[in-house]
Parts: sequence; structure tokens; C-alpha cells
Amino acid sequence: MGGRPRKPILHGVSKLDRGVVWCHRCGNFEIVDVSHCFRSGWPLCCGETMSIDSPEERAEHDTDPLDGPAVFGPTEDQIEESLKRGAKERQAAERNRRRR
Repeated sequence: MGGRPRKPILHGVSKLDRGVVWCHRCGNFEIVDVSHCFRSGWPLCCGETMSIDSPEERAEHDTDPLDGPAVFGPTEDQIEESLKRGAKERQAAERNRRRR
């Protein structure tokens, strides 16, 4: 095993590949490292475990038409912005680490 990188077991599962979880109550979202979540647990929000189901996916499964979608989550643009911001932060952290 040594230092060889391991292939992710669940690679190709689109809900996991996107690396985003949502709160069912408030619609908050968080960018996550899925492998870390499997090791340490999924993030919590509003006292509940956040979900890999997007608000749109949850709305598809909503059985009571009078209630409507459970939450209104982030737009695709907001997710993309957050992913870009995270990538820039990781790059800056890597540059700082190399300088030490």
C-alpha cells in the first residue's frame, strides 16, 4: 500500500462528485471533501446532518404539492463561485506552505 494514492471507491457517483451538501431547513450549502466526510462525519446545520440532495432533487421527491419544495438552495452560479473561491484559497495556502 505504501504511499500510492488510492482510487476513490465512490468515484463517479454524481451527487458525491460535486462535493456540495445542503441543509434541508435553511437552504445553507457547504463545499465538502467527501472522503473526509466519510471518515469524520457529514456537516451539521440547524441541528441536522446536511444532505447530498440538492434543493431541486428534494423538490422532485416532495410528495405534498401544497408544501412545495423543502428549501430554496443556492443557484448553480453560487456553487461555482464558492468552488472557485475554495480553489483560490487552497492555491494560496499551498504557496504559503511552500515558502516556509
